[in-house]
This record gives sequence, structure tokens and C-alpha cells, in this order.
Amino acid sequence: MLKLLGYILVGILPVSFNSITYAQTIQPQVGGQSQSLTRNAIYVNPTTGSAMGEGSLDFPYHTITHALRVAQPGTRIILAPGLYSPQTGEQFPLILGNNISIIGQVNDNNIIITGRGNFLSYTAGEEIQAVVVVTEGAGKLRGVTIINEDDLSYGLWIESASPQVTNNIFNGGGKGGIFVSGHSEPIITHNYFNNMGNGLVVAGTSTPQVRQNTFNNTNYGVRVLENGAPILTSNRITGNKIGVFLEDSAQAILRQNIIDTSLTSGIVAQDNAVVDLGSRNDPGGNIFYGNGTMDISNLVPHHSIVAFGNQLEKGFSGAVDLAASGEPGNGLAIDIPVPPPETSPPKPPPTPSTVSPGRKTLAELLVLTPRSIPDIRDFPPLLFDSEPIPIDNVGYGNINPQDYLVMVDTFNTEHELVAIYPHVMPKMFNGQSMWQVGVFSNLESASRVLQNLNSFGFSGLIIRQEELERYEKILQESQEEATEEL
Repeated sequence: MLKLLGYILVGILPVSFNSITYAQTIQPQVGGQSQSLTRNAIYVNPTTGSAMGEGSLDFPYHTITHALRVAQPGTRIILAPGLYSPQTGEQFPLILGNNISIIGQVNDNNIIITGRGNFLSYTAGEEIQAVVVVTEGAGKLRGVTIINEDDLSYGLWIESASPQVTNNIFNGGGKGGIFVSGHSEPIITHNYFNNMGNGLVVAGTSTPQVRQNTFNNTNYGVRVLENGAPILTSNRITGNKIGVFLEDSAQAILRQNIIDTSLTSGIVAQDNAVVDLGSRNDPGGNIFYGNGTMDISNLVPHHSIVAFGNQLEKGFSGAVDLAASGEPGNGLAIDIPVPPPETSPPKPPPTPSTVSPGRKTLAELLVLTPRSIPDIRDFPPLLFDSEPIPIDNVGYGNINPQDYLVMVDTFNTEHELVAIYPHVMPKMFNGQSMWQVGVFSNLESASRVLQNLNSFGFSGLIIRQEELERYEKILQESQEEATEEL
């Protein structure tokens, strides 16, 4: 056990010079008096907390900013539901150093951090970045929603650090959700990236492990540059302009990902980038479908992309070696007898979802929690330009892992939705409140209903029942872990 007696412990305080934030060590101060904190948890509540509180569950602090000033190495800052913003007293960016963690409640969209501040990154050309949260240690960021305040900011900046980033939502436009800089080795799992410039950017010589995340409605779902080398496993990369984009001397390994409904290509490699999509000894198991022009686009002239054991629909361009023979591919997709991945190739693909003008953005929707489905008889009838397509469900009581679920994420429009399809159910998927509209044994029926929902202006996606079950299992394990920590 670490002996605290005889040691002076320090915290991290953001200090601003000309609106640029640096990290400075100070002796913890509370109410003007030096304080030796022996606990490893600090509680924050933006509604009931106080700067003169104790940081305990009964007497929490008011801001994350104040908690960071007194936090010792290894401290977990535990957040109550609420809004953490400049209006509530926060000073941005929030800098997590010395293995300090921010812990929210998994599956609670009501813990929202939004703001921006200038951060001077020494690993990104000593340039000033607009950031919401910065992590410089090996702590955790879990169970929060980070919303970029403007089009110039990143949600989370990882500065040569190795944190665990799990079960968070990144949303609200901006340059991106997470930027991994310098030599970082973070573990990024079970996060939801939506409606922003880039979902995840990996730069420097960083080697993040990126597992079981969802990247939706971004410019690049994952962008890798310089000498970044992520490992992408079991992610859903859906509805982006380009799913995965690699440039400079970047490298990436992809296994068991679903890359679908990209506006242009699923994967693009250029310059000197190297992509590993599977070998004979280690098949890729990636599934591509519904991408606009190409599943794989190799713009690197001097080497091929080895891509053994994947399921392609639109094929590829450039040199791609599907047979893992060591010879460049000839530009034609061929069938290879390989062990199939856990999920069979979905055909035909669903139409990429769109959000109609005037509807609320996901940033506005995330503050809502699941509610009971209203009785349609309580509302006046609505008029629509088209007719709904009848749902041919397999039945909610007889769902197989391979069945397809149509999910709608515009949670504040239940009035309109139940007017079209009355038998909807509230669900949580990847930390987002959604409506489950139907369950289908084949993708064609699910796609027709999703297209019909798109025509009414609803935004949604198609997932398999096994994806939902996997998420629910992960959520249960995360909640059990959080309970043990508390």
C-alpha cells in the first residue's frame, strides 16, 4: 500500500497565459487551506455541489475544474447527471494528468460536457488546438457525452498518453471526436461518434486499440496520418463520407469490422500508407456493403493491400491481393473459400439514412432518456406525403441472433413515428436512445422499411440482433465494473 505520510502530493491546475492552457503542478488547496486528500474518489454535481464542499457523495464539488485542482494521482472524479459547461463554472479545456479519471454513469446520456479552450500541443507541431478535454495520463474517460461547441474543436485530445476511453458519446460537429497525438497507446472501446468532421484521428507514432465503437455520419470515420498505426477490431463504421482514410506513412490493421453505406469508399489508402485486411493465417473477417463507389480504394502505387477473408460487395480499385498470394491484385473481385465471419454478408444493403431539414440534431436529442411510448389516440392525425410500408415482423417473441432490427435515433419524434408504425419499442444501443421499429428475418424487408422511414425524414440504421445482444452484454459488464469501483 502506498504510504502517504511524509510525502507532498500535487494536483494539476490548468493555467492560462494569453488564453493558452498549459499544465502546472500545485499543492491542493480548498477554501484557501492546504488539504491532504487520502481518498481516491471525488464527487461532482453541477446542481447541488459547492466549491466549499468536501468532494464527497453527500457534499460534492460544483465543477470538474475544481475537482481537478485538488485531485491526486489515481483519483477518479465521479460525475452526477447534468450539464458541465462554461455556464456552470467549468474552465476549458479540462486537463486530466497524473492518471486522473472522469467517470460518468454508463448508459446515461444526461452527463454532458461541452465547451472549448485553447491547448498548446507539443506533439502536434506546437500548434494551438481548440479542445474540450485533454488527457495526459493513463486514467479513464467513461460514461460521458462530449459535445463540441463549434466547428473548430476536438472533443478529446490524447497527448502522448495511454488512457482507457470507453462508453462515451462524441457529437456536435467540430473537427473531430478524438485526436490521438504524439506516441499514445490508448484503448478506445464502445464509444459512439456522430455528426462531426472526423470520428477518430490517429497521428504521430500512436498505436491505439480501437474496438467495438460506432462511427456514424462523419467526414472520415477513422483518419490515420503521419506514422499512426491503430488496430481496428469489431467496429461499426457506417454512413460516413469515407469509412477509413489513411495517408502519409500510416498503417492500420482491420479485423471483424462492418464498413457500410459510405458515401464514396469504405477504405482509402494513399501516399505510403499500409493496410492489413487479413492474411491466410489471420483472415480479416471485415464486411463491406452499401458503399457508394468502392469498398477498397488503393491509391498507393508501389504495393498492394493484402485482404484475405473479407466480404466485399462493390469490389476494389488499385492493387489488392484477395488471395494473400503476395502478388498484387488485378482489380477484379474473386470468390475465396475462407471461413465466414460470425455474420453473413447482408444483401441488398440499406439505403444511407438522412436527416430531414429542420429536425433536431443528435446533440439536442442526447439529453433525452427513454420514455414510455405514447398512445397514438392522444394526438391528432398527421398527414404525410407517402404511405408507410406494412411491417412483416418475425415477431418480438421469436427473435434469432441473425434477424435484422430497424432502429430510429430521432427520439423526440415519437408522435410522428408511432403515427406511421405504432408498434415501436424504446431501446438503448451504443449509449444512444433509439426506437426499435421492427424485426425482420431478411435484410430486404428491413431495407424497404428504413427507406420508407427516410422518405418521412427519420434517421435510422439497421443492426443485427446479435449486435444488440453484444452491446447489452458489454453494458452489463461495464455497469458491474462501475459498481465495483464505487
